[in-house]
Amino acid sequence: MDDLCLNLASADLSTFENQDSQQNIIQCCCLLSMAAGHLSAILCSGGPIKDVKVHVVTDNSLSLQRKEELTLFAASYPIISFGVSQMDDDEIKSFVDKVRALFSLPIKELDREHGEIISMWHDQTFLSLTDACNIKNNDSSQKPSELELASIDTIVTTNAGGVGSLSALDPMAYSTARKGIVGALLYHTGVDCPTLSADADCSNEIVEIWQTALRIMEAGTRASLLSLEAGISRKEGCQKFCLLANNISNFLCKLYTAQLCRQRQTILDHIEEIYKFISCNEDLDYIRELMDAKTCEGILRYVGLSALHHCRPSTLRSVPVMECMILPVGRLVGRGSLWSGASDSKVSGR
Repeated sequence: MDDLCLNLASADLSTFENQDSQQNIIQCCCLLSMAAGHLSAILCSGGPIKDVKVHVVTDNSLSLQRKEELTLFAASYPIISFGVSQMDDDEIKSFVDKVRALFSLPIKELDREHGEIISMWHDQTFLSLTDACNIKNNDSSQKPSELELASIDTIVTTNAGGVGSLSALDPMAYSTARKGIVGALLYHTGVDCPTLSADADCSNEIVEIWQTALRIMEAGTRASLLSLEAGISRKEGCQKFCLLANNISNFLCKLYTAQLCRQRQTILDHIEEIYKFISCNEDLDYIRELMDAKTCEGILRYVGLSALHHCRPSTLRSVPVMECMILPVGRLVGRGSLWSGASDSKVSGR
């Protein structure tokens, strides 16, 4: 439909000598534009969005109360209130397939022509979405490598409070987790990992990031030790939080960076709260599910915007057609019917 809209939009009516042919082209273009408007309005309405939400796979190990707490928490922090951003082609296709499965059409039962048209439209939408995501990924910040962090960690830690008293429980696991947190903080604040000599002075922003990572590690390890079950050693308690911290760090580095819309201190505070609030891998998995649902919602919006975009150049539209196309734009480009508060945060199958 997109290509047909675009071709009709750029059509030169003067090439059609027959007035009836010109009128048919105009009517066809108007109908396709109205169809694009209706499609966009439907995709950003409550029905499809709720369909995406209720199909989220849930973990029964979490209580309903905990799920609601996680939903409200995720909605309160911009870093984790949107979908996953850095995806390769396979991940994009996986999300597209999820959306298709929710709104599947019996293509095989249709006649050959209509089935081919729908399949072609699916493929074109996937390709354009993949291209858009690849452009976004190329523009995204990258977290520093382990080698870059290791080269300056010893220098910075001497100016930022040391390596942490609880690191004695398992120095290797603790250090790896702490540097993983540093990487996530550098990634989201947009601060470059510096190259330092042994006697170099560290900038205040670098010291602040290392200190935040140390606080996170000390507080998280201490909380893990306080909740030890019988028969579990203190070293195992430390290792448990280190593994969780690594998972959270890897998760955060798959998200949109926050430096474009937040001050550095606010970003550091938010990320520190995320490490503090997520107490187990089940919590993290559930937040991933919520964000995956956001990604699926984003694909619905993309399909609607793509349909409107391909109709945009047309001059063969009436006022009613223009109104039909403009109506859904506000919801498509804004947050629309995404989490809007407590009434939308009741956990029902999420």
